[in-house]
Amino acid sequence: MTKNWALVIGINYYEFLEPLKYAKQDAQLMQNFLCNEIGFEQVFLFCDRSPKGLEASTHPYRNNLLQFLQDFFEQPCLEPGDNFWFFFSGHGIGHANQDYIMLCDGNPQDVENTALPVNYIIEKLRSCGAGNIILIFDACRDQNKTFGEKFGRQTQQLAHQNGFINIFACSCDEYSYEIDALQQGVFTYALLEGLGNQGQCATLERLNQYLRFRVPQLVHQYKHPRQTPHIVVEPKGKSHLILLPKHATLDDISQLKISAFQAEADKNLELAEQLWMQVNVMASTPDIDAIAAMQRIASLRAEFLYSQTNIVLPASSLEKNGRLSLPLQTLEVTSTNNYQNEVNKTTEKFFKRNNIAAFNSDFKNDKSNNIHN
Repeated sequence: MTKNWALVIGINYYEFLEPLKYAKQDAQLMQNFLCNEIGFEQVFLFCDRSPKGLEASTHPYRNNLLQFLQDFFEQPCLEPGDNFWFFFSGHGIGHANQDYIMLCDGNPQDVENTALPVNYIIEKLRSCGAGNIILIFDACRDQNKTFGEKFGRQTQQLAHQNGFINIFACSCDEYSYEIDALQQGVFTYALLEGLGNQGQCATLERLNQYLRFRVPQLVHQYKHPRQTPHIVVEPKGKSHLILLPKHATLDDISQLKISAFQAEADKNLELAEQLWMQVNVMASTPDIDAIAAMQRIASLRAEFLYSQTNIVLPASSLEKNGRLSLPLQTLEVTSTNNYQNEVNKTTEKFFKRNNIAAFNSDFKNDKSNNIHN
């Protein structure tokens, strides 16, 4: 079963910056949507004016967030088939070619010591173990015109480098607006529409199309300058990733299969594995294409494992259907590349859940000299 967790931050009141009107409201609405509409198992909310008794832990001061990120992500808590969402509504700033989110005590005169760098957030999120990290930033406020560089350029580069999904409230040369008539930031208003029953955007591609139409429509209606949200998806095959299964159509699932086949053809086994696993989750019964693909991927991983040990697999070891028939438990593996697990644990669970016997992973292993796939 896929797990969905999130960290949500919304800040109205700043010690050294102009206050915002609806960032806290945006965060609370996002938390409510993730918990009640999508059914997230864990949503951690940090916003100003926290409930009495929780001030020390959930008030979005820099030290509180640092402590949370250090403690919570010390050990992996999710698996490659899981999702982790990060949502921030507040002030963001670019400084010395780096992006920072400004917390309650963020000082534009001392950014490096009072703000939280995005690259640090990404570093910690990577350690959670989730295969899909979705970052949502509503941070380019028009009140930022008097200080710092524009937020977003470095974050886009980091998304390309780390294979994350980034959703931005506006382009780097624009600002993100709050609308009094909506009692919300216009981006979050449209985002919740798109993810909800109005937009029914099951995939990133459909959500991107919805936001790029709806947000400019709203800011024009309320007489604000242009604002154009955009989504950065790396690798591109994830653009057909299904975020909300309840809104998925047969066409969405077909497009997901095509992306999975393409990832497999490109030898991107990690991405192919994630996409095929979601195909199987979306099916009412075990999907034949997905199961066959997972068997192929498992065999390819095993072949690579043996190629790194200078052991040549005889042609007879592979059956016609691509399944490995060699008794792996009889072989001694001794190599020097740091591979932590002989078999991807999520794949192993997938096989067990669907009663598939692709190969036997319980072969002997030198734990200090494993192979890195």
